[in-house]
Amino acid sequence: MKNLIFIFAVFCVLIFSGVASAQSLPRSLIVKSLAEQHGERPVAWGVITRGNMVIEVFRTDDGSTWSIVVTDKKNESVLLFSGADWTDTPFEKFPCPPDNLCLDH
Repeated sequence: MKNLIFIFAVFCVLIFSGVASAQSLPRSLIVKSLAEQHGERPVAWGVITRGNMVIEVFRTDDGSTWSIVVTDKKNESVLLFSGADWTDTPFEKFPCPPDNLCLDH
């Protein structure tokens, strides 16, 4: 898990330091695109304190698709991940054991 966090942090630093800035867009464009093309809206967010950035989760009302977006203090955003089958089920009620996570369905 620590390796995943480290990789994610390095990825964010590279994107917002300009190394991969061609992939970033104004937040308003990403929000509009996710809404119009996928029917997704923001449902959760948090502050990444070490990078002065915000991370947001977007999803459809039924959870059929989701996206994770990071925005810097200049309001430039990057779509980091997207997927399907988002659930708001508390982890302790999740139907699979923590070491499996139902990835084989």
